[in-house]
Amino acid sequence: MINETIVKQAQNGNKQAFQSLYQEIYEDMYRMAYYLLQSKEDAEDAVSEAVFDMYRSITGLKKTDAFKAWAMKILSVKCKQKMKEYVQRRDEELVQDDYADALNLEQQVVQRTDIMRAMNVLEKEEKIIVVCSAIAGMSSDEVGSVTGLKSATVRTKLKRALAKMKGRLEAGV
Repeated sequence: MINETIVKQAQNGNKQAFQSLYQEIYEDMYRMAYYLLQSKEDAEDAVSEAVFDMYRSITGLKKTDAFKAWAMKILSVKCKQKMKEYVQRRDEELVQDDYADALNLEQQVVQRTDIMRAMNVLEKEEKIIVVCSAIAGMSSDEVGSVTGLKSATVRTKLKRALAKMKGRLEAGV
């Protein structure tokens, strides 16, 4: 549970208070970034970039009790940017590489774990909802703050996303 007094101290420029807040949510941030990006290095980069942005803009945080949701929203933006970079890089590589390299890339994708393959059937928003809920342990209200959705909508989308994943896993695809 985030201490609102520490958030206020961080907003007033107390670096140790900000560090304390960061230590409290780092693991959740890293897990979310890792599951979304599927790369240790990219997850670390996204978390670092998010923390830098959080530090620069913490004075603009209006609701101190929403610190974690605010931090996760910033991280989700950084992860979305990284995902766009993936698509751009992949497209450039496919254009530059020959057919054999494209097949190799396809084989690498096929070899992912069952969970990652099941997550691949989800839309970006669904992935964020699943990761925030199942991995980061956020409530539907907190996930709603991150995604801009109502908590009831988050619960509905989570249920549907998990059903999609279950269907994919049961099919063994």
